[in-house]
Amino acid sequence: MNDKQKVFCIGMNKSGTTSLQTLLSDHGYTIGNQLEGEMLLKNFENMENGTIKAYFSKCDAHQDVPCSLPNFYKRLDHIFPNSKFILTIRDNPEIWYNSLISFHTKIFSSTDSLPTFSDLMNSTYCYKGWIVDCMKVIFNYPTIPLYDKTEYIATYSNHTKAVKEYFLSKPKQLLILNLSEKNGVENISNFLGIKLLKNYKMPWLNRGIDVKI
Repeated sequence: MNDKQKVFCIGMNKSGTTSLQTLLSDHGYTIGNQLEGEMLLKNFENMENGTIKAYFSKCDAHQDVPCSLPNFYKRLDHIFPNSKFILTIRDNPEIWYNSLISFHTKIFSSTDSLPTFSDLMNSTYCYKGWIVDCMKVIFNYPTIPLYDKTEYIATYSNHTKAVKEYFLSKPKQLLILNLSEKNGVENISNFLGIKLLKNYKMPWLNRGIDVKI
C-alpha cells in the first residue's frame, strides 16, 4: 500500500462516488475492493473494530458500502483517526433520488417500471437478495416502502446533515464535494494535498448505466 493518508468516500450511492474513485486511482491511491466491502453489509453493525481495521487497512481509499452506510463514518474516524473523509453530494436531493431510481430500474427491474421486491430478491449482485439487505440497512425496509420518494430523500438529507454536524469540530477532515461544480478537481487536490496530473479533468462515470452499485 502507498504511504498516503487514508481517504473514505462517504457519500451515498449515486452521488458521484465511482467518479471520485477513478480520480483517486488515477493519482496513485490504491482502492479497496468494492465487492469485498459490500459483502460486509449484513454484519457491519456487529463487526468488531479489529475486523473493520483489517479490511480497511489494505488500501489507501474506499468508497460505497459500507463507507456510505448511515453513521459508519463515525467508527471509521475512531479506528483511523485523522483520516480524510469526502462527502459527495448532488445539486439537490431530488436529482439524487431520480438518479437512484433510474439506475435501479435499469439494473434490477424486469420491466420498465421501478423494481419490485421480487426483482430485488432475484438479483444476484454480491449474493442473491443483497440489494434487499441494502434497502433494509439504508432505507429501513420494510418499515419504509421501497422507493418511497419522501422517505428516501429524507434519508439522503439526514445523512448529509449528520456528516456535516459530526465534522464541525474537525473541519480539516471533511470535504463536501459536488462533482458538477467546476472547481471540484482543484478542491480535491487542495484537500488531499496532491498534485494533479497535467490538464486533468473530473471523470464523469455512471451517467447512464453501469454494473456497479
